[in-house]
Amino acid sequence: FIEALSSAFLKHISPMSTSHRQYPSPALARHIEMMLWALSRSEDMGPAWVFFEVAKTGGWEIGRLGLAGLLSECERRHAWCGDNEENLWMSLATRGTQVAAAAARAAAVRLAEAGAATAAVALLQA
Repeated sequence: FIEALSSAFLKHISPMSTSHRQYPSPALARHIEMMLWALSRSEDMGPAWVFFEVAKTGGWEIGRLGLAGLLSECERRHAWCGDNEENLWMSLATRGTQVAAAAARAAAVRLAEAGAATAAVALLQA
């Protein structure tokens, strides 16, 4: 249900397309980010992750507010959010050299906190 709702929501806003990514107007971008932020605050973060994946698969660029909502909730709950959080960190790692390096370090810290020290070291050595 949430996947269909997410797809319908994203189809009804008109993006400015450049290459393979879709950039909505600044006002519409805030709607996408606020939807993601709001979904991340629910007890079950499943709908937030579905919305994130639908947007990402559709080529939408998720801004800082939306990403921060997901990341802060994972950290606040003291939980590694598995593949979902890993995908989020990977999307951050593709945003430029300085951001990629910072994202890799932050992801390594999150992995180490979750007890996956070997994966954290491997990520830093990559």
